[in-house]
Amino acid sequence: MFKNLFFKAPPRKNCPVCHYPTLQDKTVIQQCTLCKWNDDGQDDYDAMKVRETVNADYSLFEARLSWGRTGAIYRKNDSKYDWDKKYRPLRKKWVTLFDKRPSENNKSQSKVFWEKVIALEIKLKN
Repeated sequence: MFKNLFFKAPPRKNCPVCHYPTLQDKTVIQQCTLCKWNDDGQDDYDAMKVRETVNADYSLFEARLSWGRTGAIYRKNDSKYDWDKKYRPLRKKWVTLFDKRPSENNKSQSKVFWEKVIALEIKLKN
């Protein structure tokens, strides 16, 4: 019981593509668990630019546009698109869960919520 009173949600930063809090640290390149964008620091000011680094030939703009339209950042002819199709049900479950997240003031519900989120993220990483 007392553990729930002191529970603090893990610090997260929003992904620049899907805008969900999936990134632990914006100072290093991290892959978003949900949409698989590799956050290399690209942001609104250069979103149209294709950097051809960790995100291959995708611009942040294209990834956002694709995510908004289809819920995937990859083009259908990209081999990574198969990953997307395979994990789409898990990703939808994650988004649904996150969209219904409890208030941070409700420590016991918040703890259960984050346990579920992290469990789904582990499945998405496999």
